[in-house]
Amino acid sequence: MINLIPPTAKKQVVHDYYLRVGALALFVITVLCVAYSLFLLPTLLVIQAQYAVIGPQQKLAAEESIAFTTAVTAVEEANTLASLLAVRQQVPPILELINNVQSLTNGTIMIGQIAAAREEDFSVSSLAISGEATTRAALAAFRDRLEADARFENVVLPLANLAKDVEVPFSITLTVINEDIEL
Repeated sequence: MINLIPPTAKKQVVHDYYLRVGALALFVITVLCVAYSLFLLPTLLVIQAQYAVIGPQQKLAAEESIAFTTAVTAVEEANTLASLLAVRQQVPPILELINNVQSLTNGTIMIGQIAAAREEDFSVSSLAISGEATTRAALAAFRDRLEADARFENVVLPLANLAKDVEVPFSITLTVINEDIEL
């Protein structure tokens, strides 16, 4: 029967056919989308209700998390300070070294200044001693006593310090041995 329709009308019938099929397909897709949305509506309502209940708890948990993070940071800082204090207690105090140097002066050496250099573990690595000796011989004897002491090594007294005979200003540098040594 389609063969009896003229060619121009035949094109119009085919065009109308595809238009109706397309419209029907769009209608079916629209109905499916509306049905899908209606089926998801209860789920959306349940999720919103749960979020309304959980929302304040989530904010409280976030605040507690911030407080916990702050507490963790404070504890880590306290642990770091405690470990530094523990290391510092193991290091002999610098006062022992100063008293040791003072005991070696024998009254012929007047110490004006003692400067100490420390390592990362707070141990004293070297001392720089400056002052005035009554005589050149007293200064040489002081250097010898420092070299003989088990706590010190590499005692350096520049030759320029030995230029004067009396009231000799000096500057001595030495390395401190930080091992347990019985004095």
